[in-house]
Amino acid sequence: MEQAALRSWDSIPTPFHGWELDQGKVRELSRLSPVRSVVRIAAEWTIIFATISISHRLRNPLVYILAVILIGSRQHVMVLLMHEATHWRLFNTKRLNDWICEPLVTWPVLASLRAFRYTHLAHHKNLNLSTDPDLLKKQEDPDWRFPVPRRQLFWSVAKQFTGFGLWYVFRIMRYINSDAAASGQTPRYRLTRLLYYVFVLAVIMYFQVFTLFLIYWLVPLFTCLIAFNKMRVLSEHPPIERESEYRVISRLRLSPLDRLLFAPMYCYYHIEHHNYPSVPFFNLPKLYRALKANREYRESLKPVTYWELMRSLCY
Repeated sequence: MEQAALRSWDSIPTPFHGWELDQGKVRELSRLSPVRSVVRIAAEWTIIFATISISHRLRNPLVYILAVILIGSRQHVMVLLMHEATHWRLFNTKRLNDWICEPLVTWPVLASLRAFRYTHLAHHKNLNLSTDPDLLKKQEDPDWRFPVPRRQLFWSVAKQFTGFGLWYVFRIMRYINSDAAASGQTPRYRLTRLLYYVFVLAVIMYFQVFTLFLIYWLVPLFTCLIAFNKMRVLSEHPPIERESEYRVISRLRLSPLDRLLFAPMYCYYHIEHHNYPSVPFFNLPKLYRALKANREYRESLKPVTYWELMRSLCY
């Protein structure tokens, strides 16, 4: 069943040369762990509900702000779990992978796994080429024209925290829910998703917790999640880089707070992921150590903090 999950687009050849690993090592690192997936999903929901309970009981404005930030960071983890599911990295069968991920991870953050998979796998196949859908989306974004003054870069992220960037939220939501027909969003799938939202809304109304849903789910979703997602994307594919091959890899030095908020689940090994997308997130550090035995890869690494990388985008 593991091999079934490795078929299709997950073995797309990438533009990185000289980073070869022994295929036995790749298969070892590509082993899935359904138990880890279940525990991770359950842990994120536990943190979310515990945060809501504590904040609601204390009714303190500062505690509420911290709760929104923490919940937004957990919603961001769900986006990264969706990314894992996109590559069929959560469970050993594709059906189980998708039908656990959709109601517990993807639909709660108003996204479609099928739509995201359609665009994301095209991104892998056409990395930084004119047909890369991620690159095309960025080129349409006025906030993605670099280098920029520092204050402009700061505001492009900060406004997401304040809610002034709602237009960007709608663009992101449209992007991760696009191409219904091409991405396999059949009428049955769309009806199932609609009924899911109707059911969730009915439960919320029955227990009279709509206000809690609004301030503890939708507020973080439309502010902190979008901000953290943008901070991560800026570091994954530095926007000044336009070539398919990354001759210099920014190896981010991150603080524990950085890892909590916008760089969880080892997502900072992003270029390594592009070369070996079959490796699940929990094995990315092992992949990194294995690749460091390769001289060409090792010499391409450039240690840098996240904030140094951000300064490099400014003038």
